[in-house]
Amino acid sequence: MGTWGFWGLLFSIFARFAFAAPTPFLTQYLNSETLKPLAKNLPAGSEQLAPLYVGATPRAMEVYQRTSWTPSLDQSLKTKGEAQAQWLAKQLSRESLELEAWPTSNDQGELTWVFARWRTDSISPWNWIPPFEIDALPADSGPILPLELKVSNKADREVLFTDFVKLPDLYAKPRFGDAVWEDATGKIIGGWFPPDKRQAFANRFSETSKMVAHVLPQPARFNDKPWALALKFSGSHVLWPPILRWTSESTATSSFAPLVPLAFQSHYRSRFEEDVKILSGEQLAFFPMSGRKALFLKKNSSDPKHDLEKMADYLEERYHALGIITYRQTFTWRGIKQSNVVAYIPGTDMTDDEPVLFADHYDTAFAEDIFESSKKRVSTPGADDNVTATATLLGSAEYLSEAKLKHSVWLVHLTGEEYPADDLGARQLFSWLLAHKTPVKGLVIVDMIGHQVAGDLRFQISRASDIDSAHVAQVGLQAAKQFAPKWEAKVEGKQDKESYLYNTDGEIAARLGYPVILFNEHLNRTNRNTQNPFYHKSTDVLAHVNFDYAVAIAQTATV
Repeated sequence: MGTWGFWGLLFSIFARFAFAAPTPFLTQYLNSETLKPLAKNLPAGSEQLAPLYVGATPRAMEVYQRTSWTPSLDQSLKTKGEAQAQWLAKQLSRESLELEAWPTSNDQGELTWVFARWRTDSISPWNWIPPFEIDALPADSGPILPLELKVSNKADREVLFTDFVKLPDLYAKPRFGDAVWEDATGKIIGGWFPPDKRQAFANRFSETSKMVAHVLPQPARFNDKPWALALKFSGSHVLWPPILRWTSESTATSSFAPLVPLAFQSHYRSRFEEDVKILSGEQLAFFPMSGRKALFLKKNSSDPKHDLEKMADYLEERYHALGIITYRQTFTWRGIKQSNVVAYIPGTDMTDDEPVLFADHYDTAFAEDIFESSKKRVSTPGADDNVTATATLLGSAEYLSEAKLKHSVWLVHLTGEEYPADDLGARQLFSWLLAHKTPVKGLVIVDMIGHQVAGDLRFQISRASDIDSAHVAQVGLQAAKQFAPKWEAKVEGKQDKESYLYNTDGEIAARLGYPVILFNEHLNRTNRNTQNPFYHKSTDVLAHVNFDYAVAIAQTATV
């Protein structure tokens, strides 16, 4: 190697580290508790928005001890970033400027940019970006801009500190966890404090306080370090750091694994229907081992008197009756006991320690129609959302335990997927898996498979962006041809408009870097308000479940 080649290589390595280092702007105000690895800090989205990982995922770092050399961003972020920066420059009446920015995932699971502050050049002071109206941008292309809230303003104070049970909107949340705090002099004192500090801050900052909160998602992470960019915009161009690696969502067009040769018996359908009737609270449950009886009516995790612990007991007894071992992950949230239930089906390969997780959530939402009329929070029966999925796992148990699979399978009943718990059980489970460096092959999740609109034959297999998820989705497509020939399965990538992964426990797995696919009915962000009139309603009952449709998807997911 010549002298210039050596110095060129050295410069290249230096440039990698120089540009990969986090910018020193708002990232320095992240609280030390917030900066803990996600294995120890997975707050609910209803309390604090999670960061986007642009390097190694938590799974890669915690389980396999791998890090990344360069920040990696989806190609769509480049297109969006340039359009958004140009739009902001126009709003600010600037031909050139510098923008403090980082990528994130919005409430609809779409990748976009957070733009926090701006300045005219690299030696000028930073200014917060005003909350411009973004209607001028194409649909789904808007950036996330800071929301300014004043502690002295009564309405703003309520938005920051009021607990969800006292807010007038069923899905409203306190914004405390997403706030950067600025005193009367404009000095930033910190940001993105742990949600459990909310009441302490409310007590500390009285109604006469001059504190201002700027609400926006926390910065991205690169190898678990805070990461943001100072983007230079001039004319119509963004000067992107050369260290960035632009990628596209992985695709797969064929499967590599043979299907499990399962032969579902004729009683599968009748048992599936009976399970839906029992678990939705329309029929008394008879416990097969203890002889107990129970009716499952209150199934939201935030209800101090919920029936979910009784339901967990019932699920365990159902598996024990089949000779299947179960484990219970028990914890408290808001002072209320909660449990994930795991049924363990061992694989034939004793050297293989990577289980496949087959999961549902067994809690239900609060009924929107009842809240609208009475402001009371009452659990839905949840026949479709998500009893059909719980019945899927129960129905799969005897077949998977007899199939002699190579990999072990965990049938995982997760609690607290619905608001306000926001993936509570999934966060607890994956925090445990990461903390114990437990390898997992991947996750197959079932969520809402029973509502079918007349004439619409489609159901969805939504997947994460990685290549392993793409391959598993193709196996699901292959299974659909065999077990759901009457229906039309369609694979949706994570960034496709009709993916529904973002609104399920699968989003937690995908953010952490686990391969994951989701089976669900034809419901997504483009049609959720028109396709299912019983969604999160008191009318989500047995009579509105299409069992031909649900059973076909259930059997496909099991394979």
